[in-house]
Amino acid sequence: MPEEQRNQIERKDSGGGIGRRPDSVRRGMNAANYARGLITKPEPEREVAVTTLGYSFEFLRKWGTRGTGDGHFSHPAGLVIDGEGNVYVADSENYRIQVSDPHGRFPRKWGTQGTGDGQFDHPRELATDGDGNVYVADRRNHRI
Repeated sequence: MPEEQRNQIERKDSGGGIGRRPDSVRRGMNAANYARGLITKPEPEREVAVTTLGYSFEFLRKWGTRGTGDGHFSHPAGLVIDGEGNVYVADSENYRIQVSDPHGRFPRKWGTQGTGDGQFDHPRELATDGDGNVYVADRRNHRI
C-alpha cells in the first residue's frame, strides 16, 4: 500500500466519505484547519450528497476577558489544542501566546512586542507537533 494511503483520517456519513488526509500532511495541523480543508476542498471524483448533520452541541465553558492581564485577550487570532488538552491562543494585539489548561485556568504565557527572538508583532496562527513544539505564524514580522 502506498504511503499516502496509510494512516488516513476519514470522515464518513451514511452516504460515504467526504475527505481524507494522510498522517504526513496533518502532522502539526490544528483541528480547525483540518475541518476547514475537508469542507472547502471537495474531491472531484467523489460524489458528495447533501445530508442533515445529526449533531447536537453543548456549551461547556468560556474564559478570558478583554484586557492585557494574565488570562485577558486583545484580538485572539488563532488557537490550537495540544495532546494534553492545553489550549494555546495567539493573543495578537497583546503580542504573546497564552496557554490555558483544559479547564480554562491560566498557567503560562510568553512573548512581548518586538522583532527579536521570543518577540512578536501580531502572532496569528498556531500549530503543535507530536514532540510538544509550538509553531507561531508571526504576521507582521513575516516569520515562523
